[in-house]
Amino acid sequence: MGTPALVPSVPSGATLWRWVNVAVLIPQGSKIEPSPQDAPAEVKPPSGGPAVQLLLDENPSGSSLSALLIDAETGAVLRDEVRPEDREAFQQVLQTLVVAAIDPATAPWPYNGDPPAAALERLGSIAFIRPVPASGIQGYYGVSDSFDSSTTGGSQEYLRITNGRSTAIVKLTTAERATANEKISQGDALAFVRYIASIRVCGRDITC
Repeated sequence: MGTPALVPSVPSGATLWRWVNVAVLIPQGSKIEPSPQDAPAEVKPPSGGPAVQLLLDENPSGSSLSALLIDAETGAVLRDEVRPEDREAFQQVLQTLVVAAIDPATAPWPYNGDPPAAALERLGSIAFIRPVPASGIQGYYGVSDSFDSSTTGGSQEYLRITNGRSTAIVKLTTAERATANEKISQGDALAFVRYIASIRVCGRDITC
């Protein structure tokens, strides 16, 4: 993943957003929305991989969409669909782009420090804190027919915790880890353990 590089300093009101090796600043008031994506092989040969989408869509029912797809490992632009009138807004974000492996020693919670002062989010029987965008960690709802060979009784709901390199699966009923389905790098291990330990089960740990 290379040597961690300096990420941009964050002006007041701006948001530092990260996915894999890419970090960008989203200015206060910007309507550009970043999100993790899986780039297909035809866009990111030979086999596809993690990407970042920057999207500006002020009129979802019309034809006003502008988007950039960026390689989350190298920072290269994979697909440019930005309208001329939106180019300046995208350039404002692109000029802050840094390709930098996250530094676990300085990254925000759950790598270091205390959890953000944010309300718990409820999903199934669990309640969890959504990490700040600068941590590079995202959480997604999913359903699986099985977690491992011992799972029975139909489909199982889960929270997938991932930063594009490491992934952990937590069952929505018990907050147990489905370890057969996880892949966690050494540099992320402590942060993922800390994050999963912060998840609460309704009726057992807290009243929901």
